[in-house]
Amino acid sequence: MKTSGIKRLIGLVVFCAVGIFLASLWSRSTPLPAFNEALAAYKGQTPLVLGGRDRFEGGESYHRRNYVLLLSFKFVVITQRGNEPPVVREETGGFVLFAAVVMAALLWEWWRRSEKVEEGEADN
Repeated sequence: MKTSGIKRLIGLVVFCAVGIFLASLWSRSTPLPAFNEALAAYKGQTPLVLGGRDRFEGGESYHRRNYVLLLSFKFVVITQRGNEPPVVREETGGFVLFAAVVMAALLWEWWRRSEKVEEGEADN
């Protein structure tokens, strides 16, 4: 059974959306109160976790979360070492770059797969 390139592209988009959803679910299950306080400065925005890192070495902890604010399309990276206050860094152009890379990857994958389908049809 052959699937069209559009169906595969939709499947790839759904796959990426599920990955982002799982990252957000992970963040909700391991909340960092200091990060929630830092995000309170962005009233009216919906922070979506794209990833993060937690590390514990030598009695010191390090936490990082990467958020995209859905209404302003800003990337916000929050880091915290030990008991220090969290450091918030905004990247306004980051979302455009992220979206461009994701779209380029999706289009490349779609093109690569549709080329294979065309080669298969030419052999028949």
